[in-house]
Amino acid sequence: MNADFEDLKSRLVCKWSFTENGQSYDATFQAVGHGIAILERNSGFIAVYHPDGVHSLLMTLYMRDGNQPQLRAKGFSENPNQMIVFRDITNWNKGTEHISGHLIEKWETLKPDGTKVHFEFELTRKTPNVQH
Repeated sequence: MNADFEDLKSRLVCKWSFTENGQSYDATFQAVGHGIAILERNSGFIAVYHPDGVHSLLMTLYMRDGNQPQLRAKGFSENPNQMIVFRDITNWNKGTEHISGHLIEKWETLKPDGTKVHFEFELTRKTPNVQH
């Protein structure tokens, strides 16, 4: 059993909304395949998440332009700061754009007077991804 996947499933499966460029959209995460995969549906793509071994997760994005980037996350319970990293891509035309991994952190601070301040920052990889 992959405890990381089961934890992700328990946190994700439901209806969500997300904001992109100031526009709000709906997203759903649904357990499929007898509970061994998660299907994400939103305005721009669908994604399938599934376990790969004991401490690894794979995610395949099905993009509107027809390519399918595959990303891997490894060992969330061992390392909660582990990023999802690019693994490979299918049906991609060389020279065209594709998702290759990205991380945006969103934070909220609570001031002494009880007000909340939201901020975010974007992390962009500066060195090539090392495959393990």
